[in-house]
Amino acid sequence: MYRIAIAGIATESCTFSPLPTRLEGFTIWRGDDQIAQYPFLSKFPDAEIIPGIVARALPGGSVEASAYQTLKTEFLDGLRKAQSAQPLDGLFLDMHGAMNVAGMDDAEGDWITAAREVVGADCLISGSFDLHGNISQREADALDMLTAFRTAPHIDYMETRERAFTLLMQSLKSGVRPHTLRLTVPVVLPGEKTSTEWEPGASLYAALPASDAVEGVIDASIFIGYVWADEPRASANILISGTDDAAMRGEAEKIAQHFWDARAAFAFGSQAGTIDQCIEWALAASETPVIISDSGDNPTAGGAGDVPIFLSRLIAHDVPDAVVACIGDAPATEICYAAGVGAEVELALGGKLDP
Repeated sequence: MYRIAIAGIATESCTFSPLPTRLEGFTIWRGDDQIAQYPFLSKFPDAEIIPGIVARALPGGSVEASAYQTLKTEFLDGLRKAQSAQPLDGLFLDMHGAMNVAGMDDAEGDWITAAREVVGADCLISGSFDLHGNISQREADALDMLTAFRTAPHIDYMETRERAFTLLMQSLKSGVRPHTLRLTVPVVLPGEKTSTEWEPGASLYAALPASDAVEGVIDASIFIGYVWADEPRASANILISGTDDAAMRGEAEKIAQHFWDARAAFAFGSQAGTIDQCIEWALAASETPVIISDSGDNPTAGGAGDVPIFLSRLIAHDVPDAVVACIGDAPATEICYAAGVGAEVELALGGKLDP
């Protein structure tokens, strides 16, 4: 029986947002509730699972330092308790890779290296990540193996976690210890240009299983990176887990070269232009409705979601019919509720969260 602890922290931090991610913004799983998040564990009857803490927050601004320290302290305290009862064979870390903590440039690196200090050198650590993670050398050095999503939108999140856990169990059973190799590709791209639903992302990610199958390699991962983080580690990276340095280096360089060669081909998956151009195209469209996405002020990538510029341009173009979904503005919302259904009000909208 292998003693495996599970823990993790995951959020995507837009360092340009003035809105901090606070402790109450995290959903936290512990005990049986945490184990239930990983239905694939039933496939591993020879694993004794020791649940720790898994905390996840929606994308937002940088995490408050006090919130991070609270979560980290609980994580490490639980890890020490498990380790002192009987040394752990493995640790599975369910991460994201693009978290920023106020005053700290490499929060995941801090989390993972702290875990390594507790469990020691003999314990194998495997991590699962979002492909939008900004992975540092510090993280790569502290992990024995890792893997990342291969789809954007992320429909393979559970398969990725299972793959990370499977790699851990296979390594424990074989007695062969893998390590990681990181190769940076000096490119930063937004998620709107790097979906795996179209080229060149589709082909780049479709080729990864062939690298996995190379002798001496157990996993090849492409990290697009997270562009809305002003951090030194913000970049694309190729991460290879394996046992043969030459094979790992060869696959990393091959994948990195393909990425570099394709860098100018990454493009938006739909027609893109300035705000005014998009409004004009929408007004001239023969079919309705037309959806215009403001990729900059994007709450699902950590934006504040209250920039009123687009609304002002709709008014300037005298657009007769539009739904704006949405502008985050609690004071304006309260005024509307107070006025009641059917009333007309005049108010200032937006620009309060992020002036």
